[in-house]
Amino acid sequence: MARTIITAESLIAERDRLRAELEKLQYSGMPEVKTRGGKQYLYTRRRIDGRLTSTYIGPYSNELFDALKENGAREHDLRISLRRLEKKLAGKLTAKQPKTEARTAPSAPAGDKSAVWLMLAKKRRNALVANEAPLAGITADRRRVLALLNNGTITGIPMQEVGQVMALSRAWDAVLEPADNGDPLDALCRFGRLIGGRDGGKLRIPVDEEDSVADPETVRARLSTILGGEGPARERAVALFLYCVKARILETNNDCAALLLANRMLIPSAGCALDFPPEALEEFRTLRAGFIEGNDRGTITRFLYAKCVERV
Repeated sequence: MARTIITAESLIAERDRLRAELEKLQYSGMPEVKTRGGKQYLYTRRRIDGRLTSTYIGPYSNELFDALKENGAREHDLRISLRRLEKKLAGKLTAKQPKTEARTAPSAPAGDKSAVWLMLAKKRRNALVANEAPLAGITADRRRVLALLNNGTITGIPMQEVGQVMALSRAWDAVLEPADNGDPLDALCRFGRLIGGRDGGKLRIPVDEEDSVADPETVRARLSTILGGEGPARERAVALFLYCVKARILETNNDCAALLLANRMLIPSAGCALDFPPEALEEFRTLRAGFIEGNDRGTITRFLYAKCVERV
């Protein structure tokens, strides 16, 4: 197993390098020239969620066009390399143990796999924090949040939000530490306090999915039932998250704490994370409103599976 971990670590380091290089690119997409009123303008064209979109860059010039073309080619190469590398990494994590190891240490594969998945998620911690930041009410640009987490740079971030980002970072540290699941309601409240201070973990009078008043013990039992279910970890994590969102168990930071609670189970169990990349966040907010007001569970569940559950 040691050799697999060393190989996985080298792949993770290369994956992080590619992701960092993608983050540094000034533009995204290939150049496109449009004519308006007899003048030419440059756009970048890329596909987002299956749809081609154009982003305005500026008036046309040969220098800018060449820069956009070079940028687009580099982005294309980086994304191909990243996809290939992630396939290799997934293969390493799903590779079977040699039979001799399985006989001498029957319990090692599952435990080792959880440890590796937690290690992989720790490598991505800052990106996970930055993606969740808007759910915590943090308005700072994602790149500035990452600059704060990676380098301690606070330029352009209000001091109050600096504290919020660091609190969310500490909450993710708690998610990524090996631990038994324990009491799920207590864990949810703890995550709420880590994000928002003492009042962040305060229970309101919860409302369950049938819009009837539910006492804390009923909510605790429901959370435990979802966690202890027989379905795949991915299904249980999504069900757990949606139950917490619908029931609105905490007075503040409920969705953030629910995301952390789901990931505390999902990452070590399946090597996946429930995450909201920037391009999926607005769609989640729209579907969340429909789910809470109209009880449309199917649409938001399919959306979470397709766009928000990914390998660590």
